[in-house]
Amino acid sequence: MMASPELDTCGMGLQPVPSRPSVAVTFGMLGDLRYISHHDELRMLARALVRARWPVAFSQGFNPRPRIVLPLPRPVGVSSSCELAIVELEPPAPHDPNATGERAPGEAMRLESGSASLPALAGASRSGATRDDGGGAGLGGPTLQALVGQLRAALPQGCPLVCVHPHASRKSPQPLRMWYTLELDETDVARVCARVAPLLAQSSVVVLRDAGPGRTPQPGDIRPNVETLSLSGSQLEIGLRFADQRTARPTELLEALDLPAETYAHRMHRRRVEWNMDVTGDQKSPQLQVRDTLGYEESQSQENQQGLEGQAAASR
Repeated sequence: MMASPELDTCGMGLQPVPSRPSVAVTFGMLGDLRYISHHDELRMLARALVRARWPVAFSQGFNPRPRIVLPLPRPVGVSSSCELAIVELEPPAPHDPNATGERAPGEAMRLESGSASLPALAGASRSGATRDDGGGAGLGGPTLQALVGQLRAALPQGCPLVCVHPHASRKSPQPLRMWYTLELDETDVARVCARVAPLLAQSSVVVLRDAGPGRTPQPGDIRPNVETLSLSGSQLEIGLRFADQRTARPTELLEALDLPAETYAHRMHRRRVEWNMDVTGDQKSPQLQVRDTLGYEESQSQENQQGLEGQAAASR
């Protein structure tokens, strides 16, 4: 029997999924927002995108979720001015000359054919534009400049929108290095200053690593992860790198410097992250499988997905 023209050529009975554009959103987590968890941060960002009426893509199934990825989850209690989220958007809608341009109440806006290109989003975020003088393009859909302004207004206090860029790569960025700052009490400056040089001179710095709830802490060497330590006045600059698929936790640095975590853990501020690609998809180094600062495999879900795709291909 001849296959229906509506079915795909793989025999799965599915229409080809159009390629979805993605954007890289950089934002801050300051003040009391530093204390919310990774999952709450995702929910906060998803709700802000919905309020801003971004055309966010959702997963399929009975429990659809917004397609948002945080490549480097932030440890609870650490503030940041360089949080990165990769947001997948619905593809541009084809132009329909018979459409009225009206949307149902609460329906998310959708990028229309002929609206501003993705690179315009970056310029809009840097310039602080909140709306486009020409209004929406095509059938009344928003320009990307307008979406940036709407997101900036929808984010809560303590979550500034830093910039938005197009993300051309289908791979998620992975961190290579990151930098923290820590403001010290005046009474601790001399003691930390005396410990910095000896710590950097050591070939090994062993700390007890938290293995998770109900597990016994295990010793681990964080010296390969510590790239720079410098003190300017009362501000400590910390540079970390990913090595052997992991990096040091901020609390482990505090332990190595003999600083009490209850006093300093919430003062850690992540100010910069270097990724293995830029947000337009230009590769800077080979793709690495790395763990976040909590030591979990960030690529596990990608491996599972690849395994499922391989099984589906074999069955065909």
